[in-house]
Amino acid sequence: MKHGGPIGALFFAALVVGVSGCATAVNGKTQEVSFSSNPPGAVIFVDGKNVGTTPTTVRLTRHDPHSIRIEKPGYTAYELTTTSSDNEDAAKDYLPLALFPPLILVAVPVDRYLGGAYAIHPDDVSAQLISRPAAPIATTAPSASN
Repeated sequence: MKHGGPIGALFFAALVVGVSGCATAVNGKTQEVSFSSNPPGAVIFVDGKNVGTTPTTVRLTRHDPHSIRIEKPGYTAYELTTTSSDNEDAAKDYLPLALFPPLILVAVPVDRYLGGAYAIHPDDVSAQLISRPAAPIATTAPSASN
């Protein structure tokens, strides 16, 4: 039984090289983002979910914006939203596809869908927490009596 011969083997080799060279295979669907704060030990919330305390590194999906909140009792919370943009390094990940150009028609849309073609900004979040003044202690003035 014949299984494709040299043409089939060449196509399979090009497919393996092409898929292994795509941005998602190289970069992955997630990206490490580091978090720090001054003072350290603040709680980090990503998209409303507690992911740890500073300093730490968390893997986030590349193609989604993320809502970040870093808080510590006695300090004003630090908030920001990450952005995603085209990963400038992704273009070099398509070089192996030059061996079989039609794979670019598949790899680029797949990378955009899965997120490998994107990068998160910022990828290093450093929060300078500002101390909140202590709430004044309520006192009652003596009442005036006649």
